[in-house]
Amino acid sequence: MVIEKMGLLRKDQTKTFLENTKGKFFTVEHIKKDGTIRKTNARVGVRKYLKGVGLSYDPAKKGLLTVYDIQAKGYRTVNLNTVMNIRFKGVSIDILRDDSFDYRSN
Repeated sequence: MVIEKMGLLRKDQTKTFLENTKGKFFTVEHIKKDGTIRKTNARVGVRKYLKGVGLSYDPAKKGLLTVYDIQAKGYRTVNLNTVMNIRFKGVSIDILRDDSFDYRSN
């Protein structure tokens, strides 16, 4: 599959974009809490493996998005503030961390 560059999204557009994938597969490259970079193949909206307990906090209040990690076969949270790139339907989209700094140029 050829990956084509689409352009840039602002950080505040990331959550809306990922939620609008409507359960289709995407890859998100982000910085984990320990500082390492991770690529996650995931989907949003997966309900099959829920156990009914739920989370003890609201991920949205912490800037997180809950996704189902296909490779790990489990739910993970992605910090929307550390997303660097999204690949969806053969298109690669870079995320600007803030409106004035393009980290890709360094």
